[in-house]
Amino acid sequence: MRIKGLVFLRSNILRSVIKSVGFVGVKKVHLSQHVMVHIIIFELTFIVYFKLFYVDKEVSVCQFSYWCIVALILIFLVACGEKKEKKLYPCPPVFLLKDAHSLTRYISDQTEDITNIVSLIKITDFKGFCDYNKNRTKVNFTLDILFKVVRGPRAFKKSVVFEYFIAIPKFYPLPLAKKKFLLKTSFTTSQTIKTLRDSVKISFPIKHVPQIKDYSIFLGLQLTPRELKGILQKNSFKSQIGNL
Repeated sequence: MRIKGLVFLRSNILRSVIKSVGFVGVKKVHLSQHVMVHIIIFELTFIVYFKLFYVDKEVSVCQFSYWCIVALILIFLVACGEKKEKKLYPCPPVFLLKDAHSLTRYISDQTEDITNIVSLIKITDFKGFCDYNKNRTKVNFTLDILFKVVRGPRAFKKSVVFEYFIAIPKFYPLPLAKKKFLLKTSFTTSQTIKTLRDSVKISFPIKHVPQIKDYSIFLGLQLTPRELKGILQKNSFKSQIGNL
């Protein structure tokens, strides 16, 4: 009867542990681990208690010490596995510039005709990750970028070279305001389309984490003055057509 009563008491305590620990002040992402740690600690205590006082009628000092040490070691190992909730801080937002996300390059001094295309480059996707230093006065930002590169009919070389940039207007006119990165990719004889991935890491100081939006990052392909002028003219023409 005493054993049945103990088992019944154990079941009730377990239900109480799950209810009180699992659903009060614990985020869902950490719920299962948090609850399991407390359940395992309780189970180990129950096993040691049951072993000492209900199975072995006579327990020597050595046996008692042995089971206590085992319980303490297991509890320590389980407790160490419980990670403290880490506060996450927002990363600076990243924007892909509309007029600089794709680029078509033509052979020099030729009209912008499809038959004169040397290469086409386009940013197709990007992902950003960040972390802060201990005092949250510095951001370490990693940006993974995916490019699509196409060789045009007038591409006589088997490689395409281009630049892209990362800009943080907050730091203008300091050098940190804009950084350019050079990429080169080679094609086989029969290859015309290629996917290229690049990863870049930058670090910069901040004053206040709540104002992280002030440190917005802009991503785009680096244009030559002629290419930029051509894009501006096209946008102007589209604007005039839209107003008709």
